[in-house]
Amino acid sequence: MNCALAPEHTDLSSRRLATELRSSALAELRRSGSVSIDLGRVESISESYADELFGMLAVGLGIEDFVRRVRILHANRHVLKVIAQALKERLEQERGIAARAQIQALVAAKHAQRYQHRHC
Repeated sequence: MNCALAPEHTDLSSRRLATELRSSALAELRRSGSVSIDLGRVESISESYADELFGMLAVGLGIEDFVRRVRILHANRHVLKVIAQALKERLEQERGIAARAQIQALVAAKHAQRYQHRHC
């Protein structure tokens, strides 16, 4: 069984502090396979903190693994809403990046195909 990680502060806004907690969460994930993050003392959280901690974990793990392996404990309604919004925006951004990369690869393949046909 894993222990719960908990931020020291009640108001979370620093990406640097979120990065530190994310590193601890990743270490716990490697050690035990899951992690709990106790937000019971947290009164407020910025979208940038939520993105850096939860959004980046979700992207790194994949959303299915994130849901299965990361537990958010004792968060108030406002904190949960900010986390949900940060996750939504981060995952939409990642999907957009993946879609653009796929389109660029298709365009490059099409150009390469045209180039080969011209020189045959």
